[in-house]
Amino acid sequence: MRIGIAGICLAALVGFAAACADGGDDGAVEEARTEIDSLGRAWEEAANRADVEELVGIYAPDAVILPPGGPVIQGSETIRELFRQEFERFDTKLAFTTQAIEIEGDMAYRRGRYVWRGTPRLSGQTVETTNKFLEIWRRQPGGSWRIAVDMWNPAEPVPGGVGATTTPEPRTDPSGLPAPPAD
Repeated sequence: MRIGIAGICLAALVGFAAACADGGDDGAVEEARTEIDSLGRAWEEAANRADVEELVGIYAPDAVILPPGGPVIQGSETIRELFRQEFERFDTKLAFTTQAIEIEGDMAYRRGRYVWRGTPRLSGQTVETTNKFLEIWRRQPGGSWRIAVDMWNPAEPVPGGVGATTTPEPRTDPSGLPAPPAD
């Protein structure tokens, strides 16, 4: 009878430990989600202050930025130069809305929408666009999260672009796709 009770207690303890371990994973995911959300807000605040160094610090050292219609930007130095030029040309204000943050192991993504309002320093004529964004985050060796890939595009269809019409133009190329440009 003592072995039966001890066995039951041991089984209960193992079950409790397993339940706690599962809850621990949920806690780690929620902690990661909170950190990424906080860093996303810090990114927005740094951009609104034109703080290039804080922005660069939110990216992984080997991060890649894929701006619409522009070249691939890779690494801290080129990312620094991208933001330096942006803030030299524009007084920039942004407002982000995060729609999802998903975590899987040491990788995560954050997606949403934002409004970019830029006033060119030369003309003073304010321009405003609504955009979508997708960031891929990677946990760094020390445990912190940093943006590994950042991309965005206009929320509204651009003339002749994908989403501009529901009836595609006829194509003569059998693949239906143009060759991608070389980087």
